[in-house]
Amino acid sequence: MFHSGLWGNWMYTVDNVYSSNFTVKFERGGWQEARGSGVNSNHFYVENIFEELDAPGEWYLDGSSSTLYFYPNATQVQNNGNEYAAPMLQRLIAFVGTPTDPIHHIRFEGFQVTETAVTFLEPYEVPSGGDWSIHRDGAIFLDGAENIVIINCTFNQTGGNAVFLSNHVKKSTVSGNEFAFTGDSAIAAVGTSAGIDGTTSATFPSGNTISNNHIHDIGVYGKQTSCYFQSIACGNTIQDNVCYNGPRAGFNFNDGFGGTNVVAGNLVFNMVRETGDHGPFNSWDRQPYVTAAACDTGP
Repeated sequence: MFHSGLWGNWMYTVDNVYSSNFTVKFERGGWQEARGSGVNSNHFYVENIFEELDAPGEWYLDGSSSTLYFYPNATQVQNNGNEYAAPMLQRLIAFVGTPTDPIHHIRFEGFQVTETAVTFLEPYEVPSGGDWSIHRDGAIFLDGAENIVIINCTFNQTGGNAVFLSNHVKKSTVSGNEFAFTGDSAIAAVGTSAGIDGTTSATFPSGNTISNNHIHDIGVYGKQTSCYFQSIACGNTIQDNVCYNGPRAGFNFNDGFGGTNVVAGNLVFNMVRETGDHGPFNSWDRQPYVTAAACDTGP
């Protein structure tokens, strides 16, 4: 279901449905958007209900009998050789070290990363003062990493974020990749601070390059998602990317932490297709931060 102002959406598991008074009781969820609000009653969908299996592309899983019902579309009926995948893993590759002993100088090139499990019912966080929340993970996840190169890969149908740069990620590159039909955002760079203090215990992505990527048809599940999302990060270069067909902003900067970012030469169009009150580029600076005089981009 959607925020009343169409600022994003929320997902829940359903605990029970009471037909006597037309009431649905939710069990857990609702953290996929940060601001909260009333519900826009015209925008919602429910999945995994057998009685609603009446249109191509829909499915129903009967857990008690381990039976999957699937309503194929016309193309899938014609191509009898199609394969159907049931994803089990949310994260496929992790480059993880520490700020003092980072994993470093690895090149990940020419892979197809696809069909990871959905993450929208995993924990989300509000990393800073902007409106967005995010799940801190991705099909490829970096934390405590330096000089990692992800290049010439295809990311298709990842259930959540595709590439996630978390905390200490320095001088790394995501370039020349194609991202399509991601469940959440294509690329995210998110750090951690002690409130407004960005000088002592803060760890954050900086000095990274996001360039020459072809990003389209993102936010299949999450509607508060973008081609590139940044929060508690600085000194990064986002250049010469093509970004289109998404539910909200093409690029979103959730705060003004650290500054010294470069955004240049990007083509962004046909965004904000399922939400409102946004644009191709969106940024907030509601929360001040104490940071070093220049963004720390690493040695």
